[in-house]
Amino acid sequence: METLRCRIGDLAVLVGCHLPENTGNIVRIIGVVGYQSWYGINGQTFVWTVEVSHNRPLVYENCNRGLYTKMVGPVPDRLLIPIDSDSDSDSDSDSIQLGKDIAVGVREYCERLEALERSQKLKSTSLTSSSEYEPYDPVENCIMQHPGLTEEQVIAMAEAFGF
Repeated sequence: METLRCRIGDLAVLVGCHLPENTGNIVRIIGVVGYQSWYGINGQTFVWTVEVSHNRPLVYENCNRGLYTKMVGPVPDRLLIPIDSDSDSDSDSDSIQLGKDIAVGVREYCERLEALERSQKLKSTSLTSSSEYEPYDPVENCIMQHPGLTEEQVIAMAEAFGF
């Protein structure tokens, strides 16, 4: 029987995953699946039920080699390094520190991605031109968004509102 790294309630980072999209994902252990077969692992291995701690889903592969995602799902214990554990076991402190270092890096990466996504959303909804070479024409933009309006109607509305 293998010695388990994690326990329910632990925060952990995924490492050495078959699907690279999962590597570095931070999860919380929320339940037990038990011993079962897992792709890439010989024999039975202990599997936990985990939930993602950031808005980065777990990626799984089905039998047809198609991919699907879940926010809560199974993960083998041997693919997890605990980040914070209040267990009294003699865990390898280097592994825990590595897990913490990875977690900090992943958190910073996720924060940068989220900031970039927010920035891109702001750019796509701003009153600037979609192309850096194409000037922004507010009248034309209004006509495109409201196809029933004519140029004269848009100008009249703009003048009525003081623009």
